[in-house]
Amino acid sequence: VNAPADTVWDAIRSMDFAYSDLISGGELVSGECANAVGSVHKLHFHDGSEWMVQVIELSDFDRTLVLDLLERSDGVEVASCTHQIELHRVSQGDQTMVEYTVDFSNDADAQICQDTRFKRQAELKAMQEYFGAACGETETDSEVVMTGDSGSAAVVDRMLSVARRKFDQLDENGNGTLEGYEMDGLADWVW
Repeated sequence: VNAPADTVWDAIRSMDFAYSDLISGGELVSGECANAVGSVHKLHFHDGSEWMVQVIELSDFDRTLVLDLLERSDGVEVASCTHQIELHRVSQGDQTMVEYTVDFSNDADAQICQDTRFKRQAELKAMQEYFGAACGETETDSEVVMTGDSGSAAVVDRMLSVARRKFDQLDENGNGTLEGYEMDGLADWVW
């Protein structure tokens, strides 16, 4: 991912999933704060399914987040499933290597494993686009966006895509308008 490891870690650690094309939002179900070990979250996906996950490990030192999948409404039946995201700083440049590990119980079949592989690849691509737009601009890109030069369509499209995903995530009631605490979320994201 074309962004510093600390920047990517802040987004992963916050559990807001703004970078995700698959996750439309989430809510803290139990726990004192979103990233506390033991906290439980309900994740809402664009396809209408939901997952209930519990944070079982969070390490700022190792930049690692481990989630245990407690429940899911997408019809996939496995006894247990643990997702781990680990970030590694690339020594040259401000880039981050993202490592996904998913451990299933032995009742997961090849189709479930393959589906998970494709979804993690899609997440990585979305992360690359999100952080590329949010962090990877050069000064020239920024100047082009500000002047509205038609040659910058790709940069503008990337930024609009990031903004649209974040808006959809913040619009929890789905009415197409940000209101009250939803606006607070927008302010936190922007500033």
